[in-house]
Amino acid sequence: MAYKLKDEKKAVRVSGLASKVGQLTAELESMKSLFLAFQAGTGAGEPGALAPPAAALEPEEDVLSLAASAAEYEPDRFLQDLASRASAACSRPSTRSSTCASEDNSMGAIILMALASLQLDVPQAQPAPASAFFRRGPAPASFTVPPSEEYLRELHACWRDSRALSHATSDGLPLAAMQDAPKFGLDRMPAVEPTIAALIVSPDEALRPVARCPRPQCQVTDKLLSKAYDAAARMGRIGNSMSYLMLALSASLQEVAVGAPAHDFSDASLQAFALMSRELERVMSTLVQARHQVWLAQSPLTEACRGTLRSVPVEPGELFGSAALEALERNVQARKTRQQLSVLQRSVPPPSRPRGSSAAPQRSYRPTGSPQWLPQVSAPTSTACSAAGTGLSGP
Repeated sequence: MAYKLKDEKKAVRVSGLASKVGQLTAELESMKSLFLAFQAGTGAGEPGALAPPAAALEPEEDVLSLAASAAEYEPDRFLQDLASRASAACSRPSTRSSTCASEDNSMGAIILMALASLQLDVPQAQPAPASAFFRRGPAPASFTVPPSEEYLRELHACWRDSRALSHATSDGLPLAAMQDAPKFGLDRMPAVEPTIAALIVSPDEALRPVARCPRPQCQVTDKLLSKAYDAAARMGRIGNSMSYLMLALSASLQEVAVGAPAHDFSDASLQAFALMSRELERVMSTLVQARHQVWLAQSPLTEACRGTLRSVPVEPGELFGSAALEALERNVQARKTRQQLSVLQRSVPPPSRPRGSSAAPQRSYRPTGSPQWLPQVSAPTSTACSAAGTGLSGP
């Protein structure tokens, strides 16, 4: 009788365990169907998108076999599998639902996503060596973009010889064509203004369309600076055409239903192009300033005047510009004013003294009550005291 009661209790526990395992299995299957439906984009949250619940377990099913097969639906393993599938889906930029990689809108994340879409190796940060003194976590390594073989091939095509590939192609001609290019400083290196050139070279040379430096070595430097500026200006004209192409491409992406990575690539490309344009502008301005120095170093101007001309802002399409000419004109006007003042001072005669008047003799005195070691001073005249607004009292 006692054995019979024990077997009945055991059967009740086994049946309760079987029902709990069945309920847990059904819930995990439902969660799995929900995540898979959300991942595939087939109507997450809709009742028809969910998989049907698993069938109820039969009472005569073996509990031990259920306990052995329950390891397949381990929550930790299921979540790990789900995370791996989600990361794999995010790494595919062709799908519409791959918005996971674009949640980080930083430039580094967009570049990493671009490298992944091109199936290139992503640079890995090297871990810092372990130290017995610095036990804190190492600082994250700075992200660096790997070199692009295609870009470096085009960049180094003319590196050894600057004259290589200098002839414009049929596609390069329309790209480099720009209206009013000299007005914006995107033509050739501006010529030296005749007013500045007249201070350094002969009048005949200053009237030439392109004045030459008086020294041969300075002529070589001047030509190299002009060639560098011409190449940068041609790059600026091509960049002007490229800006229209990139803006048109960005506007086309706004009209077409594309994924978020495409918009991120377009915005990052526009920002990179704007930053490169600023660096190009800085290079062209520096070339103009370098040519300023070449010409001013040969001028007979004073160092103060040279510093003034070097500090004037660079104007697009001009070498020294109107500001330098105005500063030079003010310097010339100030010099003429100083010369006129000096001539005027020499022409005015000194004041004459009236006849019969003699200067009062100066006598030494010592103030009353002063110590004996006080040195004797000359007593000022009454005219000087009244002019100074003070006087000294005698004994």
